[in-house]
Amino acid sequence: MKGRPFTATFIYGTYDGKVASYEPMVTMDFLKTRPDFSAPVKQPAAFVTKGFYPTSYRVTYDQRRAEYKIILEGLSAH
Repeated sequence: MKGRPFTATFIYGTYDGKVASYEPMVTMDFLKTRPDFSAPVKQPAAFVTKGFYPTSYRVTYDQRRAEYKIILEGLSAH
């Protein structure tokens, strides 16, 4: 968001004009807050390749295991 520090976003990696990867991107400062955060993944108007695509992503910190989890969720067949 304009005027706010960058914390997290979702990016699409492309190669040769086609989407090749899906990636939640978060900053180390954001992870240090031990977040419990989720956000929707914007869906394209059409999918070129059949498969399962995420509709949201989540970033959490598991206190018991002392680990961060960055998860693609809501996989939907297209």
